[in-house]
Amino acid sequence: VYQENVYVPDKKFHSFKKIARSMGYGEKDIPLVSFHSVSKGYYGECGKRGGYMEVTGFSADIKEQIYKVASVNLCSNITGQILVSLIMNPPKVGDESYEVYS
Repeated sequence: VYQENVYVPDKKFHSFKKIARSMGYGEKDIPLVSFHSVSKGYYGECGKRGGYMEVTGFSADIKEQIYKVASVNLCSNITGQILVSLIMNPPKVGDESYEVYS
């Protein structure tokens, strides 16, 4: 489910991780991998290639294997890398573009 693509006005997206944490499950209780894509995320920038994943609740050995597999793939082009950087580091209060962003 793409969190930005909930089209029912009175419905809000709730991540599985958020619900699990609110029920008292910790990071070590439920192994979870979450993905986010630039092309299907915030603004539906179809054709833009970039994304990231968050891996929680796995042992260090398993995380190492996931990292190894992910590392052999080619990375996004520079545009995709810039977009992921912008998603991960949005403008902060005091930044020149913060007013436009917020």
